[in-house]
Amino acid sequence: MTKQISPLHQAHLARLHQVVYVIVNAVPVIYDQIKIKVPKNISILTGRVYVQELLCGHPVTFSEVMRMRKDVFLLLCDKLKQTGLEDTKYMEVEEMVSIFMYIVGHKTTQRLAENRLQRSKATINA
Repeated sequence: MTKQISPLHQAHLARLHQVVYVIVNAVPVIYDQIKIKVPKNISILTGRVYVQELLCGHPVTFSEVMRMRKDVFLLLCDKLKQTGLEDTKYMEVEEMVSIFMYIVGHKTTQRLAENRLQRSKATINA
């Protein structure tokens, strides 16, 4: 024996379905508008400051991170500048070379270089 639903209850159920439909479709839109964006690069040591710290720091630390001695690193940077590589508004040649040396010298991913040197994926990939 099945119970009959009155027309009033059917109308309420139909309205409830409409409300649920609207809510389910509206939540993702609202969430995208109000979600809090958390910065990815939050280290106090930006790439430039990190490289300067390495250059002014202990020679062994520099060699371990860059996989070459400081004097060789600076000579490489000078040679690259002589061949046309220039500082940009946002990055010095030394940091550019550091990004390359960090990735190649440690056989690491670009994502880890982004984190260590506090640069965007676009900058690391450039």
